[in-house]
Amino acid sequence: MPALSLAGIFAVVPTLACAAGREPRPAWPVLPLSSSTLLSHFTHTRGSDNWWSVGASALCHGDSKHRDSNIVGLLSAGWRPAKELGAFGFAVTFVGGHAAAVLNTDGQRAQLRNVFNASTGGYTPQLASYAARVWDTAAPTRTLGGSAGIFALLGVDFCLTVEALLKLLNGWEHGWDGEEALGKMAWLGINILQTVLRVHGEQQSLAAGKSLQVSNAGHLTGFLWGLGVFAVFRWWRSVGRLRVRQGTGRGHRLGGSGHRRLGGR
Repeated sequence: MPALSLAGIFAVVPTLACAAGREPRPAWPVLPLSSSTLLSHFTHTRGSDNWWSVGASALCHGDSKHRDSNIVGLLSAGWRPAKELGAFGFAVTFVGGHAAAVLNTDGQRAQLRNVFNASTGGYTPQLASYAARVWDTAAPTRTLGGSAGIFALLGVDFCLTVEALLKLLNGWEHGWDGEEALGKMAWLGINILQTVLRVHGEQQSLAAGKSLQVSNAGHLTGFLWGLGVFAVFRWWRSVGRLRVRQGTGRGHRLGGSGHRRLGGR
């Protein structure tokens, strides 16, 4: 399962705190990577010559709390996108969402501006904007952690949950009854509400300039990427079905008959 494999990679890449000796090594084996290697190759700073760090920075975390919370989030949000999109679609969602967040410099600068604006009580927005530009130029943000990619998976999972609820409601309208259906509707509705509240919380934190340590802008960028991946997936699947109905879908691999998965075998 892609989500489980990625969680395993999270676990074996040492955290920066572990590599620097600031926290104990975990009970399982980790790769023998030094803190300087992690900073050079597994974190990304704008302007770096190490282009691969755009993707590799998703695998390294600041400390064990950061890593463990992302593993839990990955396993929670990633299993259904992996099932529906297949390994390739899962990778496109996670890696693309993370890369989009890393490269979204406008979002990073907006978060900086809001933090500076909040620190002055909101009285000097123009000064905060100037300070953000100066700070971002002098000390550009160092990015690490897989949370933006996880938010991308959450975006796909959110769409799949809404789709499942709509299908249940459609069956209900056509006379489908039963306590099991009601239970499923309630469970899906709770999941949708939780995601909406979580994304709304990220928006509020970004607007309020609450933190420079947590990339709220990156999380929102990843979530939007996930919504886009799902839209493309649904479009591809609908095109495949149309071609099958028209008799031109022979050999169409990605969802042609509605039974294949994006990126599946």
